[in-house]
Parts: sequence; structure tokens; C-alpha cells
Amino acid sequence: MRAEGWLDGVDLRDYFAAKAMQVYLAEQSGFVQTQDGEKPIFRWKPNEVAEFAYEMAGHIMKARKV
Repeated sequence: MRAEGWLDGVDLRDYFAAKAMQVYLAEQSGFVQTQDGEKPIFRWKPNEVAEFAYEMAGHIMKARKV
């Protein structure tokens, strides 16, 4: 059974990575207030967040095979 619409091309690992990223960003204080009171800046580089999310997804996929 194939997903239709926005899920086209998204596999289970991508889905788990997206969920891991949501939880990680929601649980962490990702923004840092600047000293001059300007707009807060994002603490992490986007590629680091993505790498973490896919690492977690890999662990989930591995655990599913047990």
C-alpha cells in the first residue's frame, strides 16, 4: 500500500526521523537570547539536528527488527 500526496517518497525511516526531530526541538531550548536584546538565534546548525534525527531513526529501525 502506497501513501498518496505529501507522503510520496517518505519511507518509515524518514517518518521516524521527523518524529525524533519534533521531540528533540520541542524538548530542547534551541534558541539563545542575544546580549543586545535582538532577535534570539538558533543554537544548533540544521545539519546537526538532521543528523541526530536520522541517528535516532536508525536506532528505532534496528529495534523494530528485534
